[in-house]
Amino acid sequence: MQNHPQQQYNQAGYGVFMETLIWLSNLLAIIITFFATPEVYNRTVDFVIRFTAQNYGMGFDEYVSFFWWLITAGVIFCIVRMSVSTLFVMGGLTLAAKLL
Repeated sequence: MQNHPQQQYNQAGYGVFMETLIWLSNLLAIIITFFATPEVYNRTVDFVIRFTAQNYGMGFDEYVSFFWWLITAGVIFCIVRMSVSTLFVMGGLTLAAKLL
């Protein structure tokens, strides 16, 4: 079964729209991660180092600090990207429902 040319055009436009949303979500997530990571890291790293020293012994401070920074940045990026993507999709659906 062949698609009507108008359907093919609509599908191509939808693909470009979704790809743009993904790029915008990634860009916003990178920007917010850049600003949020130091704040979250600085407020939590001492607790994580103390916890590690109490439960796993001394001498892991540098490794734990580095990996905690990576984990913090990764978690912030994923949460922000998920939130922004959901916001864009739900906002687009709401806008489309109001316009149609």
